Amino acid sequence: MRKNAQRSPSLTAGETAPKPNGGRSTQSSASDGASGKNRSSALPLRAVIYCRVSTKEQTQNLSLPTQEGVCRDYCEQNGFECDRVFVDAGESAKTTDRPEFQQLLTYCREN
Repeated sequence: MRKNAQRSPSLTAGETAPKPNGGRSTQSSASDGASGKNRSSALPLRAVIYCRVSTKEQTQNLSLPTQEGVCRDYCEQNGFECDRVFVDAGESAKTTDRPEFQQLLTYCREN
């Protein structure tokens, strides 16, 4: 992987992570383009991280810490402040009734 390439945990080799909001800034004049990096007078853009593995066996490897690390690196490189990390260990993606996923949705609605 190239030194400056950014990868999301779910991307395959050669793919790069999409820009937040499809590359559009969420702050009008205070943001420095689509990168999310802010000028000194602007509030930092906030982000939440959601990590998940499907099985209890996967919780024993380094997948969850690796997912979180990649996401934190992405936030740091793109000027996002990580507000909170949500982790569902051993939860299937077949349903949205995952405890931390539901907490993430509630957190986003309230913040």
